[in-house]
Amino acid sequence: MATKYKLLNTQEEFSAKELEVKSLLSIPDSAGTIRYAESRMIDNPEHADYGLFIFPIVTEGKWKCDQHFDASELLDFDASWFVTPEDVI
Repeated sequence: MATKYKLLNTQEEFSAKELEVKSLLSIPDSAGTIRYAESRMIDNPEHADYGLFIFPIVTEGKWKCDQHFDASELLDFDASWFVTPEDVI
């Protein structure tokens, strides 16, 4: 799944954005999908964006929603966001 990311300032902003995207994509759906994204915060204190929340933006497929965002605000995954990098969020 191709994904870009948007950084949000607070958990509340993340939750509001998830509700907005869930509404746009009709989640929950009949297949049992109830969430669009899990909240993750940049936990690397040496990163310039430390403390911001990472919101995934799917760019193709069933949950595609990048058309609802300003493309100039979307980022590629950055493994340095995390003290212990994980694959893709």
